[in-house]
Amino acid sequence: EEVKRVLGLYNITVEGAGTIDGQGELFNNFGNKEKLPPAGIFGPQRPYHLLFHRCRNIVVRDIELLRCAFHSIRVIQSERVRMEGLYIHNRVNVNNDGFHFISAKYVTISNCVLLVQDDACALFGSCQNVTVTNCVFSTRWSIFRFGGGDVKNISVSNCVIYETYGCPIKIGAGRMTLENLSFSNLILKDVTGPISINFSGRNRNEDGGADAMPTAFVRNLSFSNIRASV
Repeated sequence: EEVKRVLGLYNITVEGAGTIDGQGELFNNFGNKEKLPPAGIFGPQRPYHLLFHRCRNIVVRDIELLRCAFHSIRVIQSERVRMEGLYIHNRVNVNNDGFHFISAKYVTISNCVLLVQDDACALFGSCQNVTVTNCVFSTRWSIFRFGGGDVKNISVSNCVIYETYGCPIKIGAGRMTLENLSFSNLILKDVTGPISINFSGRNRNEDGGADAMPTAFVRNLSFSNIRASV
């Protein structure tokens, strides 16, 4: 299935029933950088399942997204985004993110299942006004990954996270600000971490499309009713 690319559009809906199979194994050289994979390209040129850039009013619902060559859904500098009822199984190489948001605003994610290899729900840059609820996540790396930009008003609730080996909630990487983040009613089964907050490492502004923050700070973070086996 050809990757769908959407740039600067309004009122977009991608809905099921149906499956997009990214055939990601064709873009995997299995660690041998001297040999091209079957598709002839690898690295950052690999396609996504869905890519939205500077769009508004996006709805993706009730579809299966399988075996992507790169990140399954990437949303860049877009507003009013709704992800509902998605099943994402994305485990054909080490860069298989599920959701990858970059400076996105007014985002709702609900009733999704993500089984991936890298960040399940990356929120880089200045992501603001985001809710995630009633979802199931599993990955070899992190689930909620923050880095760079001015992050505020994020709510994560009623989710199950299992078999996650790079820290379920990971906040850090360079200068950034975080304000009004809430994580509640979470079940974490067989995870490492499980929560990390720091400002070490390189800035992620080249990924986030956000200016470097002059002073890093954390304000009003809440963690409640979280049960974890580590």
